[in-house]
Amino acid sequence: MAGYLATSVAIGLRGGAGQGHQDEQRREVEAAGGVAKGGDLAGLLAEVAAAGPAAVAIDDAHWCDPETLRELLAAAPRLEALPVVVLLAGRVGEPDSSGLLDKLAAEPNAATIVPGSLSEDAAGALLEGALGATPEPGFSRAAWEWTGGNPFLVTELAAALAAAGVEPVVGAVGRMRATVPDPVVAGLALRLAGFDPAARALTPALALLGDGAELALAARLAGLAEDEARDAADALIAAAILRPGPPPAFAQSILAAAAYEAIPAARRSGEHRRAADLLAEWGAPPEAVVPHLLGSDPGADAATVELLRRAAARALDRGAPGEAAELLRRALAEPPPRSERLATLLESAAAEDLASRADFGEERLREALVLAPDGSERARVANTLSLLLTRRGQLEVACDTARRELELARAAGADERSLLELEVQLCLSLQLGAAGSGREVDERLERLAPRLMEGATAVERTGLATLAFRRMARAEPAAEAIAPALRALEAGMLGDPGAESGPAGMAIGVLVHCEAVPEAELWIERTLVRSRERGADFGLGVGSFIAALLAFRRGDLARARASAEASAAATSDHDSPWVDSILLAVATDISLAGGEDDVAAAALAERGLDRELPPLATFSTLLESRGRLRLRRGEAEAGRADLTAAGERFAESGIACPGYTSWRSSLALATDSVGERERAGELVAEELALAHRFGVPRPLGIVQRAQGLITGGDEGIELLREAAATLAASGAELEHAGALVELGAALRRSGRRGDARGPLRAGLELAESCGAPPLASRAGDELRASGARPRPTTDGGAAALTPSEARICHLAAAGNSNPAIARQLFVTRATVESHLHSSYRKLGIASRKGLAAALAEVQ
Repeated sequence: MAGYLATSVAIGLRGGAGQGHQDEQRREVEAAGGVAKGGDLAGLLAEVAAAGPAAVAIDDAHWCDPETLRELLAAAPRLEALPVVVLLAGRVGEPDSSGLLDKLAAEPNAATIVPGSLSEDAAGALLEGALGATPEPGFSRAAWEWTGGNPFLVTELAAALAAAGVEPVVGAVGRMRATVPDPVVAGLALRLAGFDPAARALTPALALLGDGAELALAARLAGLAEDEARDAADALIAAAILRPGPPPAFAQSILAAAAYEAIPAARRSGEHRRAADLLAEWGAPPEAVVPHLLGSDPGADAATVELLRRAAARALDRGAPGEAAELLRRALAEPPPRSERLATLLESAAAEDLASRADFGEERLREALVLAPDGSERARVANTLSLLLTRRGQLEVACDTARRELELARAAGADERSLLELEVQLCLSLQLGAAGSGREVDERLERLAPRLMEGATAVERTGLATLAFRRMARAEPAAEAIAPALRALEAGMLGDPGAESGPAGMAIGVLVHCEAVPEAELWIERTLVRSRERGADFGLGVGSFIAALLAFRRGDLARARASAEASAAATSDHDSPWVDSILLAVATDISLAGGEDDVAAAALAERGLDRELPPLATFSTLLESRGRLRLRRGEAEAGRADLTAAGERFAESGIACPGYTSWRSSLALATDSVGERERAGELVAEELALAHRFGVPRPLGIVQRAQGLITGGDEGIELLREAAATLAASGAELEHAGALVELGAALRRSGRRGDARGPLRAGLELAESCGAPPLASRAGDELRASGARPRPTTDGGAAALTPSEARICHLAAAGNSNPAIARQLFVTRATVESHLHSSYRKLGIASRKGLAAALAEVQ
């Protein structure tokens, strides 16, 4: 039986003659001279059957001429006496004015079979045979739904996908639905040719309007009276081209696509415009009108522009910036009236930026800069353009743009608000830009500080964030940086356009560097939520980066790694070198702590960052991390050179804060290792003074540890003990573990092996809890050297849990929430979540539901 487009019918006319009847028929044929009477189909079949049982198959019976069908109808009663079966395959519901197929199906010896659709598994098997690969379940199901399980449609779709080289994976579902095989389009056209003009007009109208369109609306688009459309729909439903409504819809989605493809391309635009006008007149919501405007040619219609802009605003509100960008591109192409072009350009620039199309955003802003009617508006546009350029890493261009516009605004007598916008943006660009700009930024910001403190406007909040960063960078007391950062955030900064991907990220970063942990966690979470709501990938990437930085500093390597990966994924489509550089710096430090030195080195080499780095302040952090990596890999001279160069860049940029960079401690230890103890001592003294002024435990503990290692002897041991105590209070578990291991090692080297075991065991437990194998391995070696046996470790099961993980798991199994556990153990909720995630992996469970049973196995 041939393939079919819609529901098929198979009619079998059965004969039942035995051997005696066969002999009788043979004698009748011989008596007639061995030839059937002309036009006697039954006689011809009897002659064929004389040689034995026979089957006659007639395909596409709905296209048979009436004469043939009449012959079959006349022969049907006589077939009962013959060993013959006649099979007719055709489609139900096809136009048939004679009704002969229905009469054949009504014959007493006729059996009618209406086959059903393929199952999802059967459709998947057809796809696999054609594509040579097992379809992913999501792809197979989508194809089955798209074709309705119709064998012909599935087969043709599979052939078209194979010809186009489409792989049967979930990610290719969009391509699958965009593939409308030519035989399906041609087959539908051939079928429709047999229908009356009303059905042929209604079909493309329904395809263009889409499922859910009311029949009355489709009738108007098709130019039909409602009763004509109703009769046409009934005929199409009978032929299984449509399925019953209301409202009527295509029986298979792919048929709707085929009907749309059959509309001549030259007509589609006009039909979409007619559909848009009809829908607007009908009172349809804008969401129903807009797709037709997108499918129509521009017409310089102001109402169209207004509708597209409103739809774009709603798309942004629901977090669909890509959709908003497309709508605004179409609005600009209409084009808008001159009076509306500037506003449309600015809206388009913002949407393009959110949708990872910053190049389009820049193009829009440069045109808007020319159209700006006055100094105030021009300053606003220039400020937005400079911010976009800053985020893209075009810092020199951003600074030049801000400087030029500031000078033009002053010369034109611009108002104070416009001048403040431009000056704050210049400061933001300068502090990320070339080395040597730190002093200028600091002078400008401190002069502006009194005008920023209210945080009443977006520009004031951006200024506060930049001021907070610069105070932190200079290692002013941390409280003096925390205050403006919190003021900016609490005044509503996350509501400012683009803030979550720029100034807000900077303000939250200040909280992290200043170790205002609860506040940082709160605002990181709010940033991530806000970015997800707006569909702002770049903001999501910045928020995830800050989360990675905080987790790393707290010693939660698993969470840090996951957040860093999320950040890289979210920012991959953006051209932002400064974000890439600081993210790679943190990723390098995470890899070092996790013992993945080769991974870190490969990542740098892959990006060409194992050579000279750009002379921008933002690359100083990466230079520092690369220096530590090179030291770990035994490249002592190159490592010291990187750290020295990083220090020079930080100094030129006015960044001295040990909470932001600990290059001095790292370089001091490397310098001491080659015998330059005096220089090492100078570096430690500088950092120690800065850490005391900054007043934050983690950086102070880090430099105290370096000082203890360089000093050595009993005095060094006391300094290491002091470092461990400082870091214990900081909550920086990885650094605390490092200080404990160094203290234990120093005690062991001094011959105090018994005293060494306590800090070494504590350091080992913390290192394992953090997920830091190199440090844990060193702690184990030192324990063995002290005469103690480290507890055996295992890769799985409850026995593999660290004491911290075990405590948290038991509390969770008892029904305590993560916040409750955090309060009981005096740790952060992020630490609880990370420990649980690590524990689930060791226990082989997916969630806390399996904790009680997993823990009971070892009791």
